Amino acid sequence: MTRRLLNLVTLLSLLLCVSVVVLWVKSYQRGRLAFWTRPRTEVQCGASRGELWLYWATEQSPPARRELGLHVESYSSAIDPRDWGYGPRVIPFLFDRAGFAWGSGRYATVPGRSANVLIVPCWAAALTTVLPSLFCPYRWRRERQRRARSDAGLCPQCGYDLRATPGRCPECGEGIPEI
Repeated sequence: MTRRLLNLVTLLSLLLCVSVVVLWVKSYQRGRLAFWTRPRTEVQCGASRGELWLYWATEQSPPARRELGLHVESYSSAIDPRDWGYGPRVIPFLFDRAGFAWGSGRYATVPGRSANVLIVPCWAAALTTVLPSLFCPYRWRRERQRRARSDAGLCPQCGYDLRATPGRCPECGEGIPEI
């Protein structure tokens, strides 16, 4: 069960990493935006010029007309997210260093809207999504080593020869199940 879960996490991690890298490359050609709207809430996820952003906003009263649901759009030119309506001129930024940014507060162009935005460079997202898959080969190697030791009559934990004491390892105290 654990091995299958580990394999699934590894596969999902690699697929997500490949998706982020493809989006990263394409973000320099076109800006892409997916957003979900509800009567008083809007959540956006976008990519442009090598940066990903997550934006969410709430309004005190619902706007008069708004199409609700999920929408996906693509823009012909890639614009820096800070110039696209997510920058410090529109939302007060609390942090903006090395491509990472966090803004939160009143949205300047829409009265009554409170907004938050998180901007992350694509390279950081790709690195984060590949990390779980980097730990799996180490775990697989360890598991294979434990199995080989056990099959050879050695303690799976420390490798001590268990021919004289098959029930418990005298070296590390590991309990050995009878096969």
